Amino acid sequence: MSTTAEVGKVGSRGQVTIPKEVREDEGLEPGDHVVIHREDGRLVLEKLDLQKWKESVSEVRENYEGPESAEEVAEMIDD
Repeated sequence: MSTTAEVGKVGSRGQVTIPKEVREDEGLEPGDHVVIHREDGRLVLEKLDLQKWKESVSEVRENYEGPESAEEVAEMIDD
């Protein structure tokens, strides 16, 4: 794990500029997706493996056992 630090910049619209060296080292290209999560008071940015994400979503959908209609949701709320 690398411990180098680079400085990016947040623009007026909330966009973050990732330094070129970091983009190249991590294989980030225009159009790639990233995940940003909070961890112990820090923001952590990770490249999203879109294929793995799609597989995870498919697995969740296949195993979902919740209400299947708006009526079922309404009944759960009323209970």
